[in-house]
Amino acid sequence: METSLDTQFASIWRGALDLYAETNGRRLDAVDVAKLHTVQDLKTEIDTRHKQFSEFTSSRRMLFDTLSMALKPIEFISNMAAGAVSLVKNFERNHHEFLC
Repeated sequence: METSLDTQFASIWRGALDLYAETNGRRLDAVDVAKLHTVQDLKTEIDTRHKQFSEFTSSRRMLFDTLSMALKPIEFISNMAAGAVSLVKNFERNHHEFLC
């Protein structure tokens, strides 16, 4: 049984889909979001997508952890290089008249 909240939600949702189409030049009707008609539909869709995302990240946790560890030295060297460049730039800026 559809409530006034569901009717209001459906109206707002249709407006959001129309605004998206107007702004981006493509409709989302063919995508799963077009099937949402009630607040409960939205909650169910959010829960389903959250579960899928959680399963995706947990199944690839070891890969993500390995990549993170492998990239730490590169991140460290990049930060050191950026710091060195910053020091040289500041030195040149502060001692320009002595260097010329």
